[in-house]
Order: sequence, then C-alpha cells, then structure tokens
Amino acid sequence: MPIEKTCLDWTGKTIFIFPESGYGWQKINTTAPPPYPHTPGIQAPPSFHVRVKEFIYEGNEIAGSFGIIEEPNHEFNGFWTAFFARTDDVFLNFTTNVGPYNILIAPDKPRMTMKPGLRAMHPDSVAADGIPRMRGYAIIALSEEFIRQKKNV
Repeated sequence: MPIEKTCLDWTGKTIFIFPESGYGWQKINTTAPPPYPHTPGIQAPPSFHVRVKEFIYEGNEIAGSFGIIEEPNHEFNGFWTAFFARTDDVFLNFTTNVGPYNILIAPDKPRMTMKPGLRAMHPDSVAADGIPRMRGYAIIALSEEFIRQKKNV
C-alpha cells in the first residue's frame, strides 16, 4: 500500500503540496449531470500548504488523506483536498520517500464513493460538491525543501 503509517503523526499538522502541470489537471463541470465532464489541460494551481485532517484506509493500509488548504492569498485557501498515492509498489512518506499523488480540490469536504471495481486510491473513488472542483497530479512532502531534494533542484 502506498503511505507509511508513520505519516499518521502529521494529523493536524501542515504538509506542502506541489501541483505539477502537464499531468492531467482538470476542472470538473459540476453544473452538468453525472457523469461529470472534465475540462482537461488546465493550468495547475500554485503550490500550497494543507492541514491534514484524517487519513483514508484501504483495508489496513493508508491509501490517502483529507485536508484543508491553509495558504493566505491563495485562490483555494480554505478549500478541502483529498489526495491518494499514485503508486502501489512503494510506501511513501512526507520526508525520505516523497512521491506522486492524485489530488482533488473542492470547496466542501470530499467523500468516498467507492464505485464497484475501483480501489480507494483511484481518483474517481472520491467525490465532492461545489464549484470549482479540480483534480490533478502533485508531489507532497513536509516542505518545499523535501520536494527540491526529490527533484534534485
């Protein structure tokens, strides 16, 4: 499973989200009836901090997390996020093994929908209400410095 249990220590604390452009950022059209169409190829939002609220499990393992964006002057300050590791073969953490995540941004807390045949870490297994809703790809770590180390910047 994708996220180490040591990450539970970050519940209630902030972590850093670095959205990466070019990895399928989409705006989800919430005014259309389900299944909601997506506007692909939009610009990724600027980086931000998230206060981790709770973790999401798949069986006994951590698959992802819910949190609230805390970034003054950011267009999504106060919005909710859900993020899920994009890998199944390596345990990620927010320090020594930083990695890729699918992320959903919405004004209200996302909810698990667990559609048949989808695993918890699949981006379509989480739904959210409100406008705007966006989803895409991000690197997540305790700080921007950990991401720079990962990317060798």
